[in-house]
Amino acid sequence: MTDNRAQIRFFEAADVPVILQLMKELALFEGYLDDFAITEQYLIEQGLGGQPLFQLLVAQTGDKIVGYGAFYTVPFTFKAQPKIVLKELYFSKAARGLGFGKVLFDRLREEALIQGACAIEWLVLENNIPAQAFYRQQGAQIDDQWQTWSVNL
Repeated sequence: MTDNRAQIRFFEAADVPVILQLMKELALFEGYLDDFAITEQYLIEQGLGGQPLFQLLVAQTGDKIVGYGAFYTVPFTFKAQPKIVLKELYFSKAARGLGFGKVLFDRLREEALIQGACAIEWLVLENNIPAQAFYRQQGAQIDDQWQTWSVNL
């Protein structure tokens, strides 16, 4: 990569093949590739349709997409404001450590302010120490009041 600047923008249909490949890399890293069910069609219909389920920012250097951040908005909280949930933040190996993550995270923070959100929340694997360090550098802290619970269906 010769360009150390990243352009951050919302994704378009033409970006879908590259985004899907990056999502598969993340699924492999996090250990759920065998269960990964996202398709190009899903990304287009659910992310670019009339009422998108999620939004996706891409980081691009030159003509190459090197990372993405997928998020959705919870429309209300006890603060009577929405909150942003960062579902995934991922960069190709070659793009890590170049400051692109911070640029994308800053753009997400701007989007949260535009939406009038009171917070941005996300999950981090317990053993993903580099991600935890990155988020701490962004001013984040672990929420010690809430536990994440789930039930598989």
